[in-house]
Amino acid sequence: MANRPGPRDWQERAFEASQLDRDTRDNAEFVDVPNPLRDNVDLPRKSSWRWSLAAAAILVAAIILRATVGSHPPSLKTNCKVPGFALSSLSVKSGGSLAWVATGPPGTRFLIVIGINRMTPGPRAGILHFVPDPGVARANTEAPVYHQTLPSGCKSHGVLGVGIAAGVYNIRMFTLSGSGRNVAATAAATERLTVKA
Repeated sequence: MANRPGPRDWQERAFEASQLDRDTRDNAEFVDVPNPLRDNVDLPRKSSWRWSLAAAAILVAAIILRATVGSHPPSLKTNCKVPGFALSSLSVKSGGSLAWVATGPPGTRFLIVIGINRMTPGPRAGILHFVPDPGVARANTEAPVYHQTLPSGCKSHGVLGVGIAAGVYNIRMFTLSGSGRNVAATAAATERLTVKA
């Protein structure tokens, strides 16, 4: 059995590369012809597409994991008699989002608001006017969950966005009753929400 030649050392490779450059300069008309000496056959080829594919797979997995974790509603015991709500966290960055869950009697109309103390009848029938909490500017009030109705299972959930300035706010669930000029809002549950910059 014949002995296989070992890999070339760096000096042999450097010599062959300089020979190739010299030959290429001398035979300018053959510059575009591929030369097997241009590729280093002694070193394993690095597959850049495999690394790119692996990085893309990791990125997709991270996005799916984040979406899955963030989309689960928080834990809240179903109560078909007393309205209430829960958030995935009582702290969020401004511009961030929170998962919420609400419970109460089936058919209950509700909304979840931030920085709003109470609601009074507005200038037109069926319109309610938001009154901010003391010390909260009107610009820092929101109704991120607007006019929902609880289904027959007594529970509803979703995701709300928080786009107000940093601070500590009351976040409340109001239930709605009546219609037209007789519409009224009653505070059913309150939590303290910290919004970070």
